Amino acid sequence: MHITTTAARRRRSLPLLATAVLAAALVAITPSIPAQAKTASTWGTLNCSGSTVFYNVSRYTSGSDNVEYRLKDSAGSQYGTDMTYLGIKIVTTGKYQGLTSMSLPVRPDAVLSSTYWLKNTEFTMYGKMPASDGKCDNYFSGTLYY
Repeated sequence: MHITTTAARRRRSLPLLATAVLAAALVAITPSIPAQAKTASTWGTLNCSGSTVFYNVSRYTSGSDNVEYRLKDSAGSQYGTDMTYLGIKIVTTGKYQGLTSMSLPVRPDAVLSSTYWLKNTEFTMYGKMPASDGKCDNYFSGTLYY
């Protein structure tokens, strides 16, 4: 007959508890992109001068959630900052949301609008980069979640 002591049971449950705590911590610090109905691979060029570019492609929200972006390739310059700023314009109100900074690898994810929009709200995107210092790489790409 094998008798297990309370101390032995605690020792066995500690690795299980540590694993659960570690998993919860990873979930808490991992940036999350929602599993929204619509995604779009997007890319564009920004002005090396640092002035804002307004894109005319209209998109429509798929539900009442944030509009978010995951950057794959950031704009930047040889001696300046690799930084891409993106935002959205709500067409019906004319209001601009966001202009949120993103860079790789530090901040690839951004909420372009934290307002929860009604389904089928029309929006366009706009963006900019810091003024180029040296050779300019004004191309950006990523995935839009809406």
